[in-house]
Amino acid sequence: ANAPHSASIIGGASAGALIASILQLRSMSSESSKGTPSSFGLQYFRQALLQWTVFPIIGNIVHAVAVSRGSISLAVFGRFILGFGSADCLHRQLLSQCLPAPHVVYESSNLMHSHLLGVAVGLFSGGFFALFDVEMPGATISSLHSGSYFMSVLWFIHLIRLFFLFQEQSNDEGKSEEETKDEAVLESELNEFSTGSSEQETATPESVFYRSTSDGTDDELNLSYVNELQATYGSLPIITRKNSMTSEQVEKKELSRAKEVNLAQTKKTRARTFQTLASRIRRVVFYNVAIPVMFALIVFTKISHEILFTSCAIITNRYFSWNGSQACFLLGALSAAVFPINYIAERIARSYDERTVIKRSLYTAFIGFIVMLNWASMVNLAVHLRNLMDKAEYTSYHPYDWFFGTLQYVFGLCLSYLGLMSLEPTTLALMSKVAPSRMRSVAVNCGSIVTIMSLASRVLGDLHILMVGLSHRLINVDMVNSLITPMIIGCVAAVY
Repeated sequence: ANAPHSASIIGGASAGALIASILQLRSMSSESSKGTPSSFGLQYFRQALLQWTVFPIIGNIVHAVAVSRGSISLAVFGRFILGFGSADCLHRQLLSQCLPAPHVVYESSNLMHSHLLGVAVGLFSGGFFALFDVEMPGATISSLHSGSYFMSVLWFIHLIRLFFLFQEQSNDEGKSEEETKDEAVLESELNEFSTGSSEQETATPESVFYRSTSDGTDDELNLSYVNELQATYGSLPIITRKNSMTSEQVEKKELSRAKEVNLAQTKKTRARTFQTLASRIRRVVFYNVAIPVMFALIVFTKISHEILFTSCAIITNRYFSWNGSQACFLLGALSAAVFPINYIAERIARSYDERTVIKRSLYTAFIGFIVMLNWASMVNLAVHLRNLMDKAEYTSYHPYDWFFGTLQYVFGLCLSYLGLMSLEPTTLALMSKVAPSRMRSVAVNCGSIVTIMSLASRVLGDLHILMVGLSHRLINVDMVNSLITPMIIGCVAAVY
C-alpha cells in the first residue's frame, strides 16, 4: 500500500469515534429530556461504558488480522471499530452529573491531563514496539501485531475492572435498623391499602363507561338507560355493539389501540431525535457572536494538529528516510511537552487577556508553518504556475531545502506545535466565559460540541492527507507544501 494510506487507517478510528460520540450525545440528550432525577445515575454510565468498551477489543484483533493478511481495507475497518471505544462525551457528563460542583473543574483538569499522558505513553510505546519483532515457534509477530494484541489485552482488563469495580453504592448501607424497619412497615401498609382497594372494585372500561360494578347488579338500570338513549336519539350501533362485547374483549381492544398509539409515538420520537439534537446544538453555537469564532479556532487547531502528527511519519520517511520508531519518539516528545506548554500558557494568561494570548499563539504557529515550507519546490512551482493542475510526468520530488532539511522540519514542527498547543487551552478558557451558563439540556453544551467538532476536524485532516498523497497533479508532487499551505491560509484568516 502507499504511504498516504496510513492517513486512512488513522482517520478510520477518528470516524468511528465521531459516530460513537454523536450516538452517545443523542442518548444522553434523550435521557435528559425525560426529566427524571435518576436519568444520569451511575448505572446508566456503567452500562454505556461497558457497551462501548467491547468495540476496541474487537477492533484491535481485526487490525492485527488485517496486518497478517496485508489487507488495507480490513485494517481501516478494524480501526473504524476501534474508534467506537471513544467515550469523551460520557466522561465529561459523568463528571458533571456525579460530582459536586466544586470538584468538577479539578477532576476535568485531571481527565485532560490523563488524556495527554495517554497520548504520550502510547506514542513512546508504539516506537518501542516498532524496534523489534517477536519470534515465536512457527510464526513471527511483527511490531504491528504485538501492539494490537497488547492493546486488546489492556482493553479487556479495563472491561473487567469496569464490570467489577464500577458499582453504585447501596443506599441502605448507612441506615440504622430502626429506619429499615420503619420503611418495611410503611411499604407493607401501602401494599395492603392497594390490595384492599383493588379487591373492593375492579375498574374496567365497561364498568366505568356504564357506571356499573363487576357483580352485575346494575344490569337492569344500564339496559333501561340505553333504551332511553335509543328512544331519544335513534339507533346507537356503537354503544349497543360495545354493550354486547365482553369485558375481556374490550380490554384487548383497548390494549391493542394503546400499543398502536405507542408504536406511532416511538417512530415519531426516533425521527425527531436527531432534529431536536441539531436544534439544541444550533442554539448553543449561535448563542452569541463570540462562540462561533471560538469553535472556528478549535476546528483550525484540531485540523492543523492532526495534519502535523499524521503526516510526520510520511514526510520523515520520504525526505529523511526515517523509520516509524524515530517518528513515534519525536511525536511522543512533542506530546510530553504539552504539560510545560500548558503551564507556561496559564502563567502568561494571568498577565494578559485571552485575546492577546490567542493572537500571539497564531503568530507563533504561522512562523512555524513558514519555516516548514520546502522553498526549492515552491520556486519550481512558481516556474510552472500555468501547469499546476496538469498531471505530473514524474513522481520524484524535490529534496528538502539544502543540507539542513531535517533541522528545518523539526524546528518548524516544534514551533508550530507550540503555537497550536498554547492556542487550544486559551480558546477553551475564553469559551467558558462567553458560553451560556444555563442550558435547557444538560447533555448538549459547549464541552460536548467541542468533542464532536474536534473529532470531525481530525477526520477532515486525515482526509486531506489522503487526497494529497494519492493525487498525481503537479501542485501536489511536494507533499509538505500541499499540506502546509492551507494551514498558512487558515492561520492568516484566524488572525484577521
